[in-house]
Amino acid sequence: MEPRGASGASGASTAARGTDNYRIGVDIGGTFTDVVLLDDGGAVISKKISSSVENYALAIVEGLESVFAEHGVA
Repeated sequence: MEPRGASGASGASTAARGTDNYRIGVDIGGTFTDVVLLDDGGAVISKKISSSVENYALAIVEGLESVFAEHGVA
């Protein structure tokens, strides 16, 4: 996924929705990590993942991969 306004040689970074601009928010808690994705059409997609206390980054990556896979974000 590319930052807003960026363009790659392949024009990659599209989703099944036909959008290529997203905002992502992550809230890390002791028990759960929440991932929220907002597309440029206003659709909000969220996912709650168990936090990985030994390495919080693992829950962030798992949550993003899950949201992307479930909603067709390449």
